[in-house]
Amino acid sequence: QDMVYTVHIDLHKDVADDFELKAEGNSGKVDIQLSKMEPGVRWSTVGKTLEGHGDHVKSKEREIEYIECSLKSKEALTQDTRLFVIQVPEYTYLPVPVGYHVRVRLPEKDVARRYTPISATLSTADPGEYGRQVYLFIKIYEEGALTPALDALTLGSSIEVSLPEGTFSHEKLTAATITATDLCLLGAGTGITPLIRVMLVALRNDRKVHLILFNKTEEDIPWKEELDNLVEDHSNLLKMTHVLSQASDSWSGWKGHIRQELLEKVLPASSPERSIYLCICGPTVFTKLGISLFSELGYSGDDFHAFLG
Repeated sequence: QDMVYTVHIDLHKDVADDFELKAEGNSGKVDIQLSKMEPGVRWSTVGKTLEGHGDHVKSKEREIEYIECSLKSKEALTQDTRLFVIQVPEYTYLPVPVGYHVRVRLPEKDVARRYTPISATLSTADPGEYGRQVYLFIKIYEEGALTPALDALTLGSSIEVSLPEGTFSHEKLTAATITATDLCLLGAGTGITPLIRVMLVALRNDRKVHLILFNKTEEDIPWKEELDNLVEDHSNLLKMTHVLSQASDSWSGWKGHIRQELLEKVLPASSPERSIYLCICGPTVFTKLGISLFSELGYSGDDFHAFLG
């Protein structure tokens, strides 16, 4: 059961402005280390509890809470996608668990959309401190209710970001990146976003990963050079397959859309020595068709996770 526990305390005495937060992305454990302004003074109590302290509620029953952040940078990745780097305010951390999403809206606007943060870099190195910035890969729709306004923002503009939500539990993350010997990730378009961090965790755990990306053209493939470099650096573990629906005549790879014949060829063959876990994300039609195909190929609900909006 995914639960949220609230700590709300008026501390007994002052603490230094700087503090350290350690959040284990895999387990969800959070440590907050504060420094006393008067190091030698013993506190008789931690402080006075305030309203809401000790609340323990199901995530889905929690009221949506937004934090006012600011746009730090914006970069065009393809012709219609952008990488937004959002700065969290001072004294605030917003660590997002692997596979979870946040809601984004603009001040005084009612429209909000869900986006899954990606990692700062496509690297298997220790991510270090996280939670001070949120990295979002967003497709811009000309007639969209929110994305044109996001694309028009200038640096420093306010953006409201919610606390994380999601159903990709610690048990599912463990099944995908530790228990399974082979992890297959299928993403269409911006559906790559939740898969990036899952992939990096699996590679850190020395698990075999097959990243299967569905896009229209070669120009629509995000981070192609960085992903190619990652495959080269982890050639013994990482494999990547591209499927293009509007491929050029010179394209020699897979063409078309997700289908049973394709999955039978690219997914690893089952064996007693091999445990396979699948993750899929993309437009709803793509994801639901993928779920149906998984079932036809003999996978049970415990063998995969579908990221659905």
